[in-house]
Amino acid sequence: MSYEKSRTLYFEHKLNIFYLTIKFT
Repeated sequence: MSYEKSRTLYFEHKLNIFYLTIKFT
């Protein structure tokens, strides 16, 4: 896995957590 791809996955992961946090608040 390239660095760029892992960075994108990490960013999406953070967005998912952010979305879930807002959704369940």
